[in-house]
Amino acid sequence: MQCNIELHYISTMTISGNYLAVQDSSGQVFDESSFFTNQNFDENVYSKSKLLAEGYVLSNIPNGLIATIYRIGDLSGRYSDGVFQKNIDENSIYLRLKSILDIGAISESLKDLELEFTPVDYAASAIIKIIWSSQRKNRIFHVYNPNKISTSTLVEVLNSFHEIKFMSQKDFNKYLKKLATNNLTQKKLSGIINDFTKDNDLIYNHTIEVSNFITCQYLNNLDFCWPVLTKEYFNLLLAYMKNVNFI
Repeated sequence: MQCNIELHYISTMTISGNYLAVQDSSGQVFDESSFFTNQNFDENVYSKSKLLAEGYVLSNIPNGLIATIYRIGDLSGRYSDGVFQKNIDENSIYLRLKSILDIGAISESLKDLELEFTPVDYAASAIIKIIWSSQRKNRIFHVYNPNKISTSTLVEVLNSFHEIKFMSQKDFNKYLKKLATNNLTQKKLSGIINDFTKDNDLIYNHTIEVSNFITCQYLNNLDFCWPVLTKEYFNLLLAYMKNVNFI
């Protein structure tokens, strides 16, 4: 029996493959119309499961299923007060931030890297607005904050809490290997351990460009705009991390 109940499926932007340590799809733009572009998920079971689930949803739309897919970006603390999920120690963004603070250094090659932070309260608001809109059915939306922040700017904020120095890629890799061989300092690398390449380098040279231009246009028509990432916001994030004894 058909009930004509709509399905709202929460997926992830990681299915783009842009979060894999090694992938070779240079020049590609992964937007709301993209699905499988030969991403390699052999070592990422979570993202692979999300991709397969999306495929199941999309394949059933021609059979009468009414569905909306939301690919969520890197969620971070609320924009209003910096508060985040209770299991903060299981979130990749926060684990990376903790490692950077613990290590006290970062590679110069990452200075201009643009980082995404999607405040969870804004993500929730965006999804709610889409759910109650009239043109949502059988579409894919990319729910993430396109207003990014450079690593150099983020380090400026972190320096107010704990000194972070930039090192050459060569010296940084040497420093990480030194930490990795010491039982007392290995734990400092726990938040970035999954980001190392097969050559034991820490390189975030993603070659797939993700886009949520269509989603942003849709949300703009619903009077929704993503927030700019300010120093005040990151101070709230750091305050929460400290308040829950994460750092």
